[in-house]
Amino acid sequence: MPRIALATSSKYPNLTDDDRLLLAPLSTRNIEAEPTIWNEPRNWSLFNAVIIRSCWDYHLQPEKFLHWISALEGAQIPVFNPTPIIRWNSDKAYLRDLEAKGIAAVPTFWPGPAHQLSLSEKLHELAWPKAVVKPRISATAYRTQLVTANNAASAQPLFDDLRVGPGVMVQKFIDSIATEGEWSLMFFSGAFSHSRFSAKPRSSSSESTMYTAPGGVLSTFSIGLNTPLANTTLMPISVRTTTPAIFG
Repeated sequence: MPRIALATSSKYPNLTDDDRLLLAPLSTRNIEAEPTIWNEPRNWSLFNAVIIRSCWDYHLQPEKFLHWISALEGAQIPVFNPTPIIRWNSDKAYLRDLEAKGIAAVPTFWPGPAHQLSLSEKLHELAWPKAVVKPRISATAYRTQLVTANNAASAQPLFDDLRVGPGVMVQKFIDSIATEGEWSLMFFSGAFSHSRFSAKPRSSSSESTMYTAPGGVLSTFSIGLNTPLANTTLMPISVRTTTPAIFG
């Protein structure tokens, strides 16, 4: 019987409720699935494959996470999504690659480590009423702050710290996310499966937000390559689609 690891974090040692919906369909296909915390000592060679699930703390240890991915790759253990995609998707600079290919993206300012400036002045220059300051490697609104052009000075320390540290990005806030909601589209093996509409923005507080823009415009919220399906509830239709898409 094939044995797979459903990689998760210490916060969800037994998987999230929606991730657990995968267990029964996999079992019916004679596949043994085991919740496995990605950054705990483990003999990963005992698994036939690893599926990235709720590794929601990867951004706190990005180098360790990518080293783990490389170790799995070196051991020739199949990983879903593929390891090159995971590496590319771990830094939100992938949005620049997508934009270079003609895919519309939320306007984003990408200052480098030597780019000293006033955040408030920059927002006024860009004519952005609101903006989101966040790390280039982030999840769950970690170190993310929503500011206006008038109170951007409050985020200057965060901006400067990220700029000289892990990297910073500043995005124009899209008001329609808060007023109209957003659509998330799910694809498996390149084929559209289903969609989900969210009436509220993804946020952890009034001062921080993570969002995607409707109408085919992407924001810095993960496309879902690094944590497949972890961005949405794993509905029965997606469970039925995920299992054969991965294991045939």
